[in-house]
Formats: sequence, C-alpha cells, structure tokens
Amino acid sequence: LVGGTAVFALRDPFIGDLRHFVIEGQTLPTVLRRIGARPLLPDLALFCVVISATVVLFRSRGTTRLMLAFLLATNAAWAALTFAEIRWMMALSVAQLVLFVTLLLLPIRTASHGWRFALVGAVVLAVAAVGIARVATERDKIARRWLADDDVRQLVFRDVAAALRATQPTGEIVLLASPNASMGIGSYGQFKTLGTLFWENAPGLKAAASIICARTDAEAATLLRAHGVTHLAFVSGTLFHDEYFQLLHPGAPADGVRETFGPRVIAPEGNAPRWLQPVPYRWRGDLDFAAKGVRLF
Repeated sequence: LVGGTAVFALRDPFIGDLRHFVIEGQTLPTVLRRIGARPLLPDLALFCVVISATVVLFRSRGTTRLMLAFLLATNAAWAALTFAEIRWMMALSVAQLVLFVTLLLLPIRTASHGWRFALVGAVVLAVAAVGIARVATERDKIARRWLADDDVRQLVFRDVAAALRATQPTGEIVLLASPNASMGIGSYGQFKTLGTLFWENAPGLKAAASIICARTDAEAATLLRAHGVTHLAFVSGTLFHDEYFQLLHPGAPADGVRETFGPRVIAPEGNAPRWLQPVPYRWRGDLDFAAKGVRLF
C-alpha cells in the first residue's frame, strides 16, 4: 500500500494480468481444458493419498491423529493454491509425498517382520513400474522419430539465432521477439532481448508490447530506436501479439490487434514499412515444416 508497484510488482495491472497468459499462472481448470488431464495424471492420482489420509485420520488417536491433521491441512493449503495457479502443483506434490510416506510408515510401525518387507516391496515395485513405463514411452518416441513441438521450436530458435548473427558478425544485437522466442533465440545467439518473460523485466515487456502494438509505423520506429533494437524475429506459434494487445488495452475489441505494428508486418500481403529491412531466411534442416511462418528483419 505504501510502496506501490515498486514494492509489489503484481499491483501493476500489466504484470498482474500477464500471469493469465502463461500456463504456470493459470488456474487448474483452465489448464485441464487446454491440455487435458493425461499429462497431470500422476499429480492428480496423489489426491488419492489425501483421501486415504482422511480415512486414517478419523480412525487414529493421540499424536498420530494430530500429525495427520497437520499434514492434511498443509496439503489442503497447497491444493487451494494449485487450484488458483498451476505453478504451485510441484509444491503440492512434495506435501503429498510427505503424507504418502507417513501413511506408509504407520502400518509398517506395527506390522510383523514379513509384512514390513511386503509393504516396502510393493511400494518399490510400484515406483519402478512407473519409471519403466516412462522409459519405454520415451524409447518408443525415439524409435518413431517423434518430436514434441517445443523440441522442434528450439531447433528453429537456434537456426534463427545463426541467421541473425550472420547479418551482423560482430557487435551487439538487441532482439525484439515474443517472450518465448526471446528466451530461445537470445540464449543460442547470446543476444540482448527486450521481452523475456520475467517479472523483473517488466519495463522490457512493456516496451516490447508497446512496439508490437504501436498504432503507426512511425510510432514503432521511434520506440525501436529508443530501445536500441537492431533485429526483429517473428516465429509462428509464439507471436504473443494478441496477449500484448489485451494487456495494454484491457476491454478493447480483440480484433483491434490487426491494426497494430506487429500483425501488419507479418501480414501475407506484406505491409512492412520500407525502413524495415527483411533478412532472407531458409531452414537448413530436414524438417521443412518447422520453420514455416518465420519472418526476420
């Protein structure tokens, strides 16, 4: 309340709303609608541990009941945070594992010698089965030469970085690209980038959004020079134009983004201003589909 956005960055509407456009900051129901439940099945399955703990809790007495109540309360807190933002699921998993180990130790403590070995062996086999299944799945993907979209995109980022460096073998390059492309291309090329997706980089993200969503080419040119941008990269699938527009103009019609600088530059009819020099680019690998929709300047 006293320091404003200088103390608590999320009070800035731009940074506060940015999380809604990043999967880590989205709610659990939103993520499930986007990617389905299958990738999250191991984490969601651990909720069965919580249910088991609840049953054991009501049957326990003394310190055991107090300990389980504390662990359940901890899991409930992390679960609430995870429901609000998926980024907390890893922390929730740790709390669930602690609860799982506790539930495993309770019967072992009172079981006979033979039952102890049986319980421990069952858990080891279950964990081993999950690991073996994961390895088998990955080996099958390799045999089928299957590549995830994110893996292919990293190859494109590396190739784009080489193409940009070829236009300027020496000297500093300052790149304007989408947040994901900025991270990938900037890392491979060792470039400075304007819009990396970190809350500490709020000024850079706002500058990138202002350039991409500039109403006129003259406005974009002024901002590009002010921030020392030397190169622009637009990689399809990572553009972030719509998101930038919504962050800068909350409540505005979504189709308004079409009249801004970024979408005009990459439009099929070629509306890039004359002062923006295209960089010829051709994918040098055998995955021709990977680099479709790449525009460099």
